Amino acid sequence: MGCSSDSLSVLFILVAVFATRLLVASLVLESSLGTRSIRRTLCWHMLSTTDEIPPSQLLTSLSSSTLPQTEQDQYLERWFQEHGILLGNERGLRRVQISTSDRSVGGRGLFLTSHLFPYLQGDLSSPPSSAIAHQGDILAYIPGNLVLLPSNMQASFPCLFHDNNTDKNNGDYSWQSILTTYVWKALYEDPRQQSSSSPDWRPWIKTWMTDRETRRDDVISGPELPKASNQYTQESMETMARLSHATISQVKELLDAKFQTFQEDWKNVQDFIKKDNGSIALQKDFAELYSLVLSRTANLGPEWGNQMGIIPLHDMCNHPPYGHDPNVELFSLGNIRSMIGNDQLKQLLRPLLPIRSKDTDPSTTTSNIPIFMDRDFVLAARRPIRSDEELWLSYKSNGREMSASDQLWLLLQYGFPFQPP
Repeated sequence: MGCSSDSLSVLFILVAVFATRLLVASLVLESSLGTRSIRRTLCWHMLSTTDEIPPSQLLTSLSSSTLPQTEQDQYLERWFQEHGILLGNERGLRRVQISTSDRSVGGRGLFLTSHLFPYLQGDLSSPPSSAIAHQGDILAYIPGNLVLLPSNMQASFPCLFHDNNTDKNNGDYSWQSILTTYVWKALYEDPRQQSSSSPDWRPWIKTWMTDRETRRDDVISGPELPKASNQYTQESMETMARLSHATISQVKELLDAKFQTFQEDWKNVQDFIKKDNGSIALQKDFAELYSLVLSRTANLGPEWGNQMGIIPLHDMCNHPPYGHDPNVELFSLGNIRSMIGNDQLKQLLRPLLPIRSKDTDPSTTTSNIPIFMDRDFVLAARRPIRSDEELWLSYKSNGREMSASDQLWLLLQYGFPFQPP
């Protein structure tokens, strides 16, 4: 969430995008471009002013996407949308879609699709070949109240929060152990029993467990569970060394260090960890969730005091394969609002909002339009993105710039090599 030069470039593009779109109508009238370009410009102008157009006229049945989806993919999309995450709307210009397939570098990922793209291109028979998103376009919106972190979850689990803050050993708790404990509670207890306004995070968290099963055969099956080096085979450690360009000694040293850290964390929080049947959880169960939490956690940025948390949807973005550049960036709305102002921010977010038409009862749509807060997040395009292209987010800098020990740490943290062996 720190502002790199690339991130600042995307922010400046966001400012320019708003000014550019205000000129669309006049450009159409004066344009001498070919039929395809004019058609696309006219359609974009139509889609950006659909308050007066019934959704039935938007050709949403014309879909260029051929991405496969499992029942869980569809279920997870519904969960996201029911909890206020905006993936796209009835305009059909573009939307973010979850797909489990070999086309994803991780076996499951996020893709950008378009239902109107063939019409925009002026060719309904050939596959799309041009970008449907450009640098600076906002692709998805994520409410900040859905982020998994202790301050968001204390209303759902007040007793746990109280215990953690009054325990005499509270200062010994790491953020990793506390966050995993809250996630455990969210997985095995219904948070709505404590607060009716709390999200039910369980459907989302449960999908983390199946992500190991959906990973492709040519990548490691996810983050490594914390365990001592003597619990690994020599062959496994040689594979880790080869994939990270590290030595066997470095592998053993890091495995043992990570396991010791985990043991200390487990010792501190095990009394708070219970399963839904009331029994004390097994250390292995907690270890698996612990490794998944660490692999999905992000620094939330200045708006959140640089706390660590897990952001829904964002956590499904895969790192690009070696030699490829990321195509999306995460921003807080407060970061963007401070640069371009509230009115312009609303205009940039407008393509994600529900359609209103003359026949629509305003009372049915007002409740579906979120109140945008500075702590909310958006995914924005870092570069042009084509239809059915996977959305990639950079986890770390290019592997070529990292030492062997750094590559090894990332391999154990995320479950895949950051540089070819």
